[in-house]
Amino acid sequence: MILAQHNLKGSAIINVLVTLMFLSLLLLSTQHWIKRQQQQTAILWQATQALQIAENQWNLRVIGENCEKNIQQNGIVFNIQCSGNQVVVHYPLGKIVL
Repeated sequence: MILAQHNLKGSAIINVLVTLMFLSLLLLSTQHWIKRQQQQTAILWQATQALQIAENQWNLRVIGENCEKNIQQNGIVFNIQCSGNQVVVHYPLGKIVL
C-alpha cells in the first residue's frame, strides 16, 4: 500500500510538470500571436496616416500651394516628396506613392 502511494506521488509530479510545460507553450504562443497582431496594427495605422497625408498634399498641389517637407503626427515623422504628378510619403514602416 505504501509503495503504491509513493508511485502515485511521482506520477502526479510528472503530470504537473507536463501540464506546466503545456501551459507555458500555450502562453508563449499567445504572446507571439499578440505581438504579430500589434505589428500588423502599427503597419496599417502608419499606412493609413501616410495615405491621408499624401492625399492632403495632393490637394494642396491642386489648389496651387506648395507641398510640406515633413509632418509629425503622434510622434511619427512623415517625409514628403512632391515632384511632377507624384506625391511620395515616407514613414518608418514603408512609403506611399500617389
